[in-house]
Amino acid sequence: MAERWLALGLSLLLAAVVSATLLLDFNAPQRAEQAAPVAYVQAVLAIAPLGEQELQLGRHLPESAILALPPAQRQLPPADGADWRPVVLPDHATREAALQSGRRYALEMRWYRVQHRVAEGDPLPQALHIARAVGGPVLVMARRDIAEAPWRLLLDNTPDWLSQWNRPLYVALPPELTAPGAVVQVAIGLPTVHGVQFGLAAPQIGPASAVAWQQQRRQFWQVTAMQLLSLSGLVLGALALALAWRRQQPGSHLLFAAITSVWAVRNLHYFVAPPGERLAYEWFWWATNSSISWLTLLFYLFVLRFLPRRYVALERALLGFCVVLSLLTIPLWPLQAEALVLQHALNVAVALGVCLFLAALALRGAGTEFSLLVGTLFVGIVLAMHDLLLLSGRLPPDHLYVLPYSCLLLLFTFQHALARQHAAAFADLARANAEQELRLAAQQAQLEAHHVTLVGFEREQALLRERQRLMRDMHDGLGSALLSSLALVQGRELSQPALAGMLRECIDDLRLVIDSLEPIENDLATLLGTLRLRLGDRLAAAGLQLHWAVDDVPPLAWLDPPSALQVLRLAQEMFTNVLKHARARHVHVSLRRVGDDVQVEIADDGVGCPAASFEARDAGAGSSGGRGLRNMRARAKSLGARVEFDSRPGEGTCVRLLLPILRVQ
Repeated sequence: MAERWLALGLSLLLAAVVSATLLLDFNAPQRAEQAAPVAYVQAVLAIAPLGEQELQLGRHLPESAILALPPAQRQLPPADGADWRPVVLPDHATREAALQSGRRYALEMRWYRVQHRVAEGDPLPQALHIARAVGGPVLVMARRDIAEAPWRLLLDNTPDWLSQWNRPLYVALPPELTAPGAVVQVAIGLPTVHGVQFGLAAPQIGPASAVAWQQQRRQFWQVTAMQLLSLSGLVLGALALALAWRRQQPGSHLLFAAITSVWAVRNLHYFVAPPGERLAYEWFWWATNSSISWLTLLFYLFVLRFLPRRYVALERALLGFCVVLSLLTIPLWPLQAEALVLQHALNVAVALGVCLFLAALALRGAGTEFSLLVGTLFVGIVLAMHDLLLLSGRLPPDHLYVLPYSCLLLLFTFQHALARQHAAAFADLARANAEQELRLAAQQAQLEAHHVTLVGFEREQALLRERQRLMRDMHDGLGSALLSSLALVQGRELSQPALAGMLRECIDDLRLVIDSLEPIENDLATLLGTLRLRLGDRLAAAGLQLHWAVDDVPPLAWLDPPSALQVLRLAQEMFTNVLKHARARHVHVSLRRVGDDVQVEIADDGVGCPAASFEARDAGAGSSGGRGLRNMRARAKSLGARVEFDSRPGEGTCVRLLLPILRVQ
């Protein structure tokens, strides 16, 4: 609540500061004298009647009255003996709220005569500047302050008088009239309609450089600044339209784009001169003046979009007001009165009422952006009141029309609202990212917990499988051998040496099971090294000399403990055959890579046997030797390997075990 009060208070303070700044009189004599050596001049006034004209429709001096004026070449200031009287400039008259169509008004030429002395040492050339002249075209004449000196026409603004209402005038004085010490008389003629608004700002006369600076300054604040503001608004409106299009949710952005477009129509007279054809001229001014009502309607709708609740009745009432006022002022009705002042007075009254209603909503708890927008409305109303007083002639014509400057505040508030929306969007995005990170962290923790549980479960399963495998191996190998030995011992069928040999085989089998559990990191050479260590003493005791040749071979990724046990049993079977049957003196063991396989070769120099004998044994002759060869082939097949036998009588036996490097599962 405090933030809303602060926003509304700052908006009102900004309204007061901006209004006070823009409502300053830009042509105050004391400031001008400090700024440049330019003098404001006082004048004497003479009025020359020009007859009567019936007032037709029009926003300024009627075109028919202007056409009825005598040519400038025949229009001279009254003679010195005429009824001249002193007048303080600026001079102006008020404008009626509505001008009646068909009423006859008197035309008159208002002549203002000023006298200027060129001081010694003043920079030359000299010039004249008039901030604004309202009511009709301006004639400027000059002469030396000498009796019977002829008047010289310096400016006839009749061709451009339709856009003169807001354009400063600059007139260079002839060098031959402004010699040092000379006194120059300048006559300014302003044709007006009696009883209708007119105005003439105080002329400035002085060095041309200083006067030109004053003229450029007024040109910037009266015209150029308005053009820049309109163009800036159009650029931001295009941006808002693009944002509305991309978001596919027009909302306030689309309303802002409409505001800037209507604002450009309202300020069209700052870019182009009104058309000279009468009907086009009236339609031109109808469009620019009626656009104010629609501009305020759009701005109300824009402000109301920042409220959570829609005020449909208020929006419809404002829409109806705009439609009715636009239709009543349309330049088609035959008996229509020219009611420009009344039209803008109604706009200001409605705007003030709506603004008070919105201020009450802001104080009751609307958002910060809404409070700033209400403050902008207050600024616009203050500036609109000033322009209404200037339009009706209740302020001197040297004041500025300042309502267009409220566009600055509109652009500021829109940018502020847009920045707040984007900041809120980024904050929401950051908050969503933070929440997402928290959810991801929670999910990650949950996944890690599940992973730990799964790893534990897999470890238990692996231990269970390994236990089952060991039990199976112990049962099939060591257990079977022990049971057989027990049966033979109980039947008294074994001698002591035979029993010792059988027990030795049981111990060897137990050692094989233990060796298969050693961590060898898939290294076949390490696995065979353990077997060499186990069988070394036994081979030496049998009189066999072992020759070992191992090359660098790749690791076997599939060489897990069960497979390692199968390889050890195959190798053990080969050595057992050498010990039992070969009667050899030397055994050669080699390990090397052969193509896509790793070859384990065990060769002896024993008695050997014919190849037919191997084939007979492998065919299953019922002997233990046949079973041994078949078992070796079966074990090799379970590993995806193969066994090759090569033996000749008297030349020894060679057994090769070919293990695949990559085994297809």
